[in-house]
This record gives sequence, C-alpha cells and structure tokens, in this order.
Amino acid sequence: MSNTTKSLIKSTMILGVAGVIVKIIGAFFRIALTNLIHFEGMSYYQQAFPVYSALLIISTVGLPIAISKLVSERVTVNDYRGAYAVFRTARTFLFFVGLATSILMFCFAGQIAALQKLPDASYSLMAIAPSLFFVSVMSAYRGYFQGLQNMKPTAFSQIIEQLVKVAMGLALAYFFLKWTGRLEFGAMGALIGITISEVSALLYVMGAFGKQKRRMTLEIASAYKSKLMWSEVKPLLGKILVIALPVTVAGLVMPIITFVDSVIIPRSLFALGYDTQTVRSMYGALTGGVLTLINLAAIVSQALQMSVVPAISEALKLGDNARVRGNVLHGIKFAFLEGIPVMVAFFVFASPLLRFLYPSASADELALSTGLLMTMCSVTVFLPFMQTMTGILQGIGKQNLPPISLAVGAGVKVALSLFLMSIPQINIYGAVIGTVVCYIIAACMNYYFVRKYTGVRMNFPEHILKPVAATAVMAAIAYLVYTLIAPFSNAVAVIACAVVGLIIYVFMLILVKAVTERELLQIRGGKKLVQLLKKVHVWK
Repeated sequence: MSNTTKSLIKSTMILGVAGVIVKIIGAFFRIALTNLIHFEGMSYYQQAFPVYSALLIISTVGLPIAISKLVSERVTVNDYRGAYAVFRTARTFLFFVGLATSILMFCFAGQIAALQKLPDASYSLMAIAPSLFFVSVMSAYRGYFQGLQNMKPTAFSQIIEQLVKVAMGLALAYFFLKWTGRLEFGAMGALIGITISEVSALLYVMGAFGKQKRRMTLEIASAYKSKLMWSEVKPLLGKILVIALPVTVAGLVMPIITFVDSVIIPRSLFALGYDTQTVRSMYGALTGGVLTLINLAAIVSQALQMSVVPAISEALKLGDNARVRGNVLHGIKFAFLEGIPVMVAFFVFASPLLRFLYPSASADELALSTGLLMTMCSVTVFLPFMQTMTGILQGIGKQNLPPISLAVGAGVKVALSLFLMSIPQINIYGAVIGTVVCYIIAACMNYYFVRKYTGVRMNFPEHILKPVAATAVMAAIAYLVYTLIAPFSNAVAVIACAVVGLIIYVFMLILVKAVTERELLQIRGGKKLVQLLKKVHVWK
C-alpha cells in the first residue's frame, strides 16, 4: 500500500470518527432541547433548518472540495504560492457568499416564516442567519487543510462546534424560555447558541492556520507573503467554480426537498382543519423527535460510506477486480447488518424508547411519535443501503449517479406526500410514507447502477436471511427482558433490553455465520474474540 493511499485512509478514518462523534453529540443536543422546549417548540427550531441548510450547501459542499483538490495539486509539485493563492481567492469569495446569504436570510425571515405558515418562526430564522457567514469563511480553511491531507483541524473544529452548541444552545434556550415564557424564544436561544458555536469553530481553524504559518520554512513563508494580482485571481476563481458547481447542485437536492416539506406539511395540516398548536406539535414530533432517531441510526453507514470510497478507489487503481468485488459485497453486507436490527428495534420498542428519551412529551405527542417512528422505521434499512451504494459509486468514479437517484426519489416523495396528506385519515403520515418511498427508490436505483458497473449482485441468503434470523432471536429475547423489567422502570428496561439485544445479536451473527472469522480478525479486538469463540466451541 502506497504512502498516499495510507494517508488517504488515515484522513478518511479521522473524518469518519469525528463525524460519528459529531452525530452523537448532535443527537444528544436535539433530545435534550426537545425535553426543554417540547415538540411544539421544536417546530420553531426545525423550521429554520430547511432554508439554512439549502443556503449552507452553497459554501460547504462543492467549494471545500474544489479548494482541497486545487491546493493538493499545487502542493504536490511544491507550488506553495499557488496553493495559498487558491486559498486566498476562495476565502475572499466565500466571505462575500456568506455575507450575502446571511443578509438574505435575515432580511427575508418574516416572508419565509409566513410561507411556512408559522410566522413566529421568523425569530429562529434571524437567530441562525449570521452563522451562514461564519461557516462560509470556515469552509475555506477546512478545504485548505484537507488539500494538505491534514484532517485534524477539520475534525477538531467539528467537535468544538458541537460541544459549544450543546453548552450555549441549551443554556440560551433555557434562559430565553424562562425570561419570556414563550417557546419560540426558547428555540431562538438554541439557534443563537449554534451561531456562537460556529464562531468558536472558525476561531479554532484560524488559530490552526496561524500556527501552521509560524512553522513554515523561510522559502514557503515567503511564497505565502507574495501579493496576488487580479490576472491570477480570475482564472483561479473560474477553476474553483467549475469543480464546485456540479457537486453543489447535486447537494442541493435534499435541502430543497426538506424546505418543500417545511412548507407543504403545515399547509396540508391547516387545510385539514388542525389548529396552530396541534400543527406545531405534529411537525415538531416528526422533525424534532422521530427524524433525530432516524438520523442517529445512520451514523455507522455514513462512516462505512466514507471508508468504502478509498478502499474501492485503491483496488481499481491496482486493477484488482476481485478486491473491488469483495469491497462492494462487504459494503452491501454491513449496510443490512446495521439496518435490519435497528428497523425491528424501532418498530417493536418505539413506544418505550420514545417515553425514555422524551419524558416531557404529552401522551398524545408520544402516541403520534410512536406511530410515525413505526411507519418510518424501514428507512433505517434503505437509508444505510443507499448511502453505502453511494460510497461504492463514488469509489468507481460514478459520483454523478447518486444525485440522479435521489432527485427521482425526491420528486416522487413530494407528489406522493401532497396526495396522501390531503386524506384526513392519513394526514402527517403521508409525509412519512413519501420519505420512505423516496429512499426505497433512491436505494434501488443506486443498487441498479452498482450492478451495472461492477457486475456484483446481492446474495439474498447471506445479506438478508442471516441478519433477519439473528434479528428475530434478538428481538424475541430483548422483548422478554423488557416485559420482565418494565413494570418496575421503563428507563431501566429500555437500557437493559438494548444491552442484551446487542449481545444476542452479535452472538447470533456469529452463530449463523453472517460474520466470518476473517472479517472479525480485521477489527480491533477481533483476534481475542475469535480465540474465545474457538475455546467455547462456537467455531472450530
């Protein structure tokens, strides 16, 4: 394995681990915030994110990739002046992009909230608007460091961002809620906390950049001090945009659909005759409660997606088709090994899990959330599968195909959601069903493309039947554990059945040979586990 490949895999691992930590902290924050401002308050909080995410994509998806690519190309040939020129050009451009999007969102907060049929959400939109500026500028620094194959500043800044968000977001939400007694101001306080967290992360990456400059050799430092001419900046900006635009457009698909959801869900519910408070509670239960759990369940698959890209890319460069096939099959296998038990757990234990996580929710809110989670739980299979197929397609150089799959699924989702939500008996469940169908379509299309370009097909007994068998035993024993302990404490029962369920599931995977000895040996601590299994005669 070459040093470049090792560096790439190490970089991917750093970002992957940071991503998992960030997701866990983020989920904790949302759960804690929900218990503080309730599902109704979360509707104000969540209404800000569709527009925010769409505007954020402009500066955080395509542009950092373009910066890292161009910086990497120049550093490889020791063109440090050129690398710094890319960074300075991009930073200036992102400064104005961030400033423009922040002002735009702040000034039109009232109109956006009115379009979403929740006018009081304008406070939330204004509170988070300034963070667009700070994140945009920070993207230039992150892209620069990634171009140097130094992922630590990006990873650490993400973790700092989350920790400050938890501390300041919850503190300010509590302060404004107690001061005003109004949920919309509690949500606003949490979003001000997010803006402060972005400032903290930006200060960290700026400090890391300054520290790096102080360590430079005299030759490199002099290259960084040279002035840039407009004749250099203009073509550089053109190159940055050529790389960034396709990725940015592809990344806008889901934020746009989420924004459409934020408009059509409240409007559809109002059209069915629901009052404002009920609409807020229903929307908050879906976006603040249920979707938090669904997104948390996708953490492992996101790390898997990141790791499968360099693994497949390396195998392709070496012309090792057998290794490509093996990596694809492993990706498919572990997507189902993760997704199937989570789906069953969410379906069987939806009510006790939600009561454990959201003790402040009312009985009606918990009943609605339980129904929504049970309806949406299959997403925990199709979303990881889709993400893994996306990683495989990126690894084989077909990164343009996953956005097409997602766009087709999203289009069907909008049409289906509008139709189903117009039926009173279905109401908000229509949006959930539309989301499930969206991911099923996107996952199936991605799998079709993977089959087409790699020739690899799923092994139904290996990839589906074995995880299902292991999950069935896990669910039965976990349910028995829950029923024995639940009369005394729901919280203890949920924790106990989660621990027992995990142990039983891992044991069953080994027993039905869903996981092989070779696969176990590839993970940390796997050798000791294999020795133990042989000692107790589970394996020969």
